[in-house]
Amino acid sequence: MFDIGFAELSMILVIALLVIGPEKLPSVARTVGRYVGKLQRFVSNARSEFNSQLESGELRKLIGDQEEQIRELKTIVSDAKRGVDSATSSLRDIGEDAMREPAQPAQPAPPSTDKTDKADKSS
Repeated sequence: MFDIGFAELSMILVIALLVIGPEKLPSVARTVGRYVGKLQRFVSNARSEFNSQLESGELRKLIGDQEEQIRELKTIVSDAKRGVDSATSSLRDIGEDAMREPAQPAQPAPPSTDKTDKADKSS
């Protein structure tokens, strides 16, 4: 948190000893230690709460994205199903029409009345 080295810490202790005095220094040090511990626990809890909220927000976003993809897939599948159903019904109609109409035999071609054909045959 704070970058305090040994030199800075010893300077703070010397000044505290001069200002507070040797009789009150142990009780002040305990009180300061308690407050520092409380502050560290508060910061740790706040950090963990922030991280959990961040993760839950990311999870909510991920779940939302997955739900959107599922909706898109459902539409694609329903469109494909409708297409298959319409194709199946069209094939069924064609099959029923073919079953109703009997196949007609091929009719011979009518005789030609063209004069050029007769001229070609006689020569």
